[in-house]
Amino acid sequence: MSWHHGDWLSLAQAAVSAVAILGAFGVVLFQNWAQTRQAHRLAITFAKRAYQTANEFVFALEIHYDSPSLLNAIDVLIDRRTSFDRLLLLPLDVHTISQIELVRSSITKLISVCRRAESELGSEHEDPARPAKSAKMVCLEMKQAIDAMQT
Repeated sequence: MSWHHGDWLSLAQAAVSAVAILGAFGVVLFQNWAQTRQAHRLAITFAKRAYQTANEFVFALEIHYDSPSLLNAIDVLIDRRTSFDRLLLLPLDVHTISQIELVRSSITKLISVCRRAESELGSEHEDPARPAKSAKMVCLEMKQAIDAMQT
């Protein structure tokens, strides 16, 4: 069989088509990698912001234990928890999703601590240090989940 000019052009066209198909797969894989990376970074950012809010809440409990600061803390914690509800979890791996759920449940626990502290405010049997201790333990859980997400 002899190769004529048209045969070489057909071979070149087939090779370029194969490269184009491989390039399209490469673009899809890159977009998937970039989306997963962005979702993971966003999840870590949300978790760190929630942890910062939790630490501020613990500090507020230790310094001034009054009703307005507790109400404000509840609102801010609910806002942080809602931000996790809007987070796109599909591109994330199972490990990261489980850590996000731990952080979100820690926020729910802190909201519960706030509400309990608010209901006990002014009570004779109240121990002002107890809500701060509970909140510190929850913050520790949250920090461990964030550290696990970053590894």
